[in-house]
Amino acid sequence: MKKRYLLTIAITVAVMILFFWNDRNELRDESSANETETQVARLDTDKKSEEVIKKQVLDSQNIKDKSTGVATTAEQIAEVEKSFSSHLKLLGQCLGVIPSVESDKVDPTFDNLIIALRPAFGDVVVKMDDWTQLDMRAPSGVVTRIRTETEYVDNGNPIKRLQYYKMNEQGMPELQVLPAEHMVDPSDSYLETLKGDAPTVNDEKGGRVYYSEGEELVLVERNNKVQSFSLSKGEKTFSCTETDTVSSNCQCL
Repeated sequence: MKKRYLLTIAITVAVMILFFWNDRNELRDESSANETETQVARLDTDKKSEEVIKKQVLDSQNIKDKSTGVATTAEQIAEVEKSFSSHLKLLGQCLGVIPSVESDKVDPTFDNLIIALRPAFGDVVVKMDDWTQLDMRAPSGVVTRIRTETEYVDNGNPIKRLQYYKMNEQGMPELQVLPAEHMVDPSDSYLETLKGDAPTVNDEKGGRVYYSEGEELVLVERNNKVQSFSLSKGEKTFSCTETDTVSSNCQCL
């Protein structure tokens, strides 16, 4: 009887151990499956997040390009000309003058700006060129930049200094070494040699004009259009930026 009792206990313990290991293995398998599902879900979520971020970056860049790009389509050009006409009228209100604005659309060129200001400020007395910047793209895709800066010395002729750049793979300008004799007051023929046959992709220049009462007009031109300008009279200053784009902005300070 005692042996049968002990045998029954042993069998019961063995069955309990067997159930215990089966349950443990099932929990381990279930945990492993849950962990795998979690990892898959995390990877899927990360992938979707990356896609969302990439889309947001592209959308932001497209909006930026659309808002700050130089006007090219007929619709954009018309919008720019209408805005420039409005800016000239705002200039008059800001500085307390009456500019000549006979149309609701004015092409933002240097000549048109000077013509509009003539009734209020008269003819330009002095015109000074401060800098120029020319970007060219060779057939190979290499972009180079020719930049000149003009230094005005008291009681002397202006000095023009030359810098020449090549854009690296990141689009950053890298200064190139030029012969010393061409770095100061370079000749037009040498500048043409640097330019070569590469088409121009961007042409910018900055300068100033002065009127008889001392008013100063500072402006930047981009591809023969006024990109920005600032004019002061008395204690007031009127300035505009991106006037050759559909996102122009002006302030009266």
